[in-house]
Amino acid sequence: MNKLFADMLLSIRNVQEFTQQGMVDRLVSTHQAFEKLDLTTYSRWERGVTTPKLAKQVLLARVFDVDVSGIIKENMNSLVYNAEVVDSYLNQMLTPYFTVIDQLRVRKYVGVPKDNALLDSLESFHSEYLGINFAPEVLNDPNLICEAYSDESGSLLGHFLYGFVERGCCNESLKVDTTECPFVDKLANSTSLYVVSCFGSLPACRMTLLVSILNLLKNNPRCHSLLINNHDQTAFNLLNVPSMTPEIRNKGVVLANGGIKLGSKRYRFLQVEVEAQRILSEKAFIELVVHSEQYLDVLRMDS
Repeated sequence: MNKLFADMLLSIRNVQEFTQQGMVDRLVSTHQAFEKLDLTTYSRWERGVTTPKLAKQVLLARVFDVDVSGIIKENMNSLVYNAEVVDSYLNQMLTPYFTVIDQLRVRKYVGVPKDNALLDSLESFHSEYLGINFAPEVLNDPNLICEAYSDESGSLLGHFLYGFVERGCCNESLKVDTTECPFVDKLANSTSLYVVSCFGSLPACRMTLLVSILNLLKNNPRCHSLLINNHDQTAFNLLNVPSMTPEIRNKGVVLANGGIKLGSKRYRFLQVEVEAQRILSEKAFIELVVHSEQYLDVLRMDS
């Protein structure tokens, strides 16, 4: 019996002034995951007789803008997972010439960074590493955010380029080589978190990237999914599990070696979409989701 979930349902219903049937109707109209929900099932949830899977609990809480941390924390002790996939992503040392650091200096830019060296690095990353004709003009968008990660000397160790787009926008709008990607305010209704690109050369960078994405999803209940241009096999493996059912939206050029393997082919990058509630309820991420703010406080040194 999950009393916390049952109490949450009753609290939401009282605040919304819904009958149980009203709650059912609202949920059915909100997401296809609830299309088969009936009054009997809902009543059993509210009485604590039965409880849906964690992903559905998280989705329900987000429908009503309720903080999901409590629901997720309630399930922490009962969840067991194989940490190898997460560890293989986090523990890669892609720049072995730097010593291990515990805290990153983070520079956050809204719009075009006033840093020519960073702009050159971003353009090189997209054109040379991802094979994409990156248009610097896209950075003029005030809803696009760039975070640059460096050590105390200012050496660039990674970056995080992201914004929010309308949920379900067409694939053509999400290509990196366009200046017309429809970024919107994060408070807009029904959005997706779109990670144009991200890279971390050291474990501290990669942990910061992962926790930052989880924190953005957790704290933006109107964000329904994550869209990410994924160029790293270990990062793709984090999302490519049955419980998350990722959807491939776009593919980079086919490579003979390296890149990301999908089926019998390798691609320079894959654009992947995963529903937010599936990520937030994934066993491997539970600890990071619940304590995301605390992790970021330790990892980051904003400048």
